[in-house]
Amino acid sequence: PLLPEAHHNLAVSLAEGGSFTVAIAHWRKAIDLNPSYVDAHHGYGLALIFVGQTGAGIAEMKRALERDPKRVDTRALLAWTLATHAKVEIRDPAAALELARRACELSPQPDAKLLDTLAAAEAATGLFAEAAQTAAAAVAAAGESPLAESMRARQKLYEAGKPYIQGAAAAVGGRP
Repeated sequence: PLLPEAHHNLAVSLAEGGSFTVAIAHWRKAIDLNPSYVDAHHGYGLALIFVGQTGAGIAEMKRALERDPKRVDTRALLAWTLATHAKVEIRDPAAALELARRACELSPQPDAKLLDTLAAAEAATGLFAEAAQTAAAAVAAAGESPLAESMRARQKLYEAGKPYIQGAAAAVGGRP
């Protein structure tokens, strides 16, 4: 197809089915056809992060934000990655906190995942009391959803003065 939207939609379907390598190729084609296509930059960045090409994924997320600075989901994903990544050279707690705070400002009613991201960014910068408080709000917003249990576990980390790092404690649970 010659329409960037067609490549993007196909990429989304492929990624949902677990075919990330093929999805990545279609997102790349969508971007080649329309370099301003924010959804394609977001999807491409997410897929790159998912397959372990984190640096390239972060760069793609930043490109998406250059084109749409008010995009909350991109800000949140980038903040989560920069706050919680297992590799210290990937983490950028100050940038994560700025991204997460702005995402919350842009969201009329921050949901549980967005609050969870903010809490992770706060903890990554050493603001553990704030992180524990924000995590409590995330848990309350999550209600009885499956995410609530892993959010509670992260809240306990923050209360103990520890940040959440992906892969550091399998029992804590991860997400983007």
